[in-house]
Amino acid sequence: MEPEMIELIEKGLMGTASEEEKKLIDSRMSDPEFRKAYEETKKLVTSMRLHQRKNLLKLMREEEIRLSATEKRSTTSVLPLRYWAAAAAVLLIGLFFVYNLIQERTDMFARNYEDLPALNALDSRGIGTGSLEASFQLYRDGRVDEALKMVNEYLAEHPDDLEAVFLRGLILLKDRQFEKAVDDLTRIETPDGRWYLALGYIGLKDYGQAKNILQILTLESGSDLKLKADKLLEELQEMETSAK
Repeated sequence: MEPEMIELIEKGLMGTASEEEKKLIDSRMSDPEFRKAYEETKKLVTSMRLHQRKNLLKLMREEEIRLSATEKRSTTSVLPLRYWAAAAAVLLIGLFFVYNLIQERTDMFARNYEDLPALNALDSRGIGTGSLEASFQLYRDGRVDEALKMVNEYLAEHPDDLEAVFLRGLILLKDRQFEKAVDDLTRIETPDGRWYLALGYIGLKDYGQAKNILQILTLESGSDLKLKADKLLEELQEMETSAK
């Protein structure tokens, strides 16, 4: 993979990516090679963080032992600089893991979002000068502004066409316009619609609503999305446990 893509992945995992870079990461997640590199880099970053944390805790334990072996000091004695440095390190560790938890929540949408792989129920019908297929392809190519313009032109004349509403919801979701995406996807009562609706709520950080939608999906035994819904529900539960 190109070095530029590796750098982009690292920025995404460290929380330093710009909004445009975040959108680029989201659009590339449908590429199996990119997604694999993302997951492998994530594991490496997590391993490095754990190693750093262990080293800092080891330093604290060594400092505690050293202090306990020194001559007793009065309550007004000034503690060694190394002690304060170690204490500061512990505080930074705590702040780091709080920040990391926030980042994990922020990245949950990106980790689970994938473009709709096929048109499925969407059929051919004119949208301005193009078609649903053309708009869908623009969406798949990451050209969300063009895709959104095309669908909006059609929906201005056909506001009740749920196929076009679904496509617009997908485009808005990919563009991280989560509130507008949820408004559209709420109208789509299909497994695909519910899956992307749950992701929209995750983007809004409304994890309770996301869990409600995912639980419905897990009851739809015939849905291909059941396993994905089970996995995401488990991830949400682990996140809630970590936050306690």
